[in-house]
Amino acid sequence: MFGKFNMQDEFQQLGNLSEKKENRKEQYRMDVSKIDDLDLLKDLALSDEDWLVRKIAALKIDDESVLAEIAKNDEDHHVRKAAISKIHDNDILRYVVENDKAWYCRDTALKNCSDEKFLMEVFLVDKDYYIRNCARMQLQLEFPL
Repeated sequence: MFGKFNMQDEFQQLGNLSEKKENRKEQYRMDVSKIDDLDLLKDLALSDEDWLVRKIAALKIDDESVLAEIAKNDEDHHVRKAAISKIHDNDILRYVVENDKAWYCRDTALKNCSDEKFLMEVFLVDKDYYIRNCARMQLQLEFPL
């Protein structure tokens, strides 16, 4: 009535399915890197379930209002950092430095910041040594912390 159950065959089939799924995911990511439609890129950057797809899309966007939305709201620090790396609006960068929990996002924001008064404020009062040092380097101050 029932065929012989072979656990090894079942695991092999599951492994094949997993490999096929991963290959489709990689192909999808490569396809996203070829997209030029800004509306589609915006939708992908803001709402795709795959963080790497959101990151790839964010890196292709130049609209700072969209990048700001990503930088402030994306759940994944890789995606936020990609968006922050393209932002030059000091108000948005200040928001990131003051509110993001990930030091690498804050660091990226400081590297793009041109507001010397704010950089000095970060250098003088930020609790994180690394972030203070990043502000110091951005200000091109010669003395160590």
